[in-house]
Amino acid sequence: MSSWVARLVPFAALALSACIGAEPPPADGVFVGRAGDIWVAVVAEDDVVAAYACDGTGDKATLGTWFYGQLDRGVGSVAGAGDARLVLDLSDDAFAGALELGGVERDVTGERVEGDDLGLFWGEADGWVGGWIFAVDGDQRGAVLERDTGDVSALLLPTAGEQTLTLVDGTPLPVTRMAAPRDLR
Repeated sequence: MSSWVARLVPFAALALSACIGAEPPPADGVFVGRAGDIWVAVVAEDDVVAAYACDGTGDKATLGTWFYGQLDRGVGSVAGAGDARLVLDLSDDAFAGALELGGVERDVTGERVEGDDLGLFWGEADGWVGGWIFAVDGDQRGAVLERDTGDVSALLLPTAGEQTLTLVDGTPLPVTRMAAPRDLR
């Protein structure tokens, strides 16, 4: 063995031993992905996760479901309303998992997004909760849920960013970007 290789072996062993048993930190950030026609946004901080799944386009929405829970080093499942569940494996720049809604499981994948005009936007007021997902390509999915009835209505934002919408019943709904997880189930 050459002398320079012999000098590197102890350092390589030390570096390898430091990695063994070291747990990766939780993946923090904002992620956007898709499970077919359903979009999923995930906001993670210190293994606490809020997520939103929505298929709302400008003319129709059949679901707008919120999820919330705790992961273990970026891996686990978070609960939504009823039997809805989102299984996640988050890394620093992407996620993969499964979206379970109404007894149907769909694969979901996504990527980290950066910027004030991307990710998950939300609003809550007087029995209403809304969610909007903005992707890198500029497209969005969004809907509002009337909590008393469970009715979901398609509603897109004119632009990404903080704003106030006026709902059909006259309720003002302030909208902001979700930067830290919130339980909106």
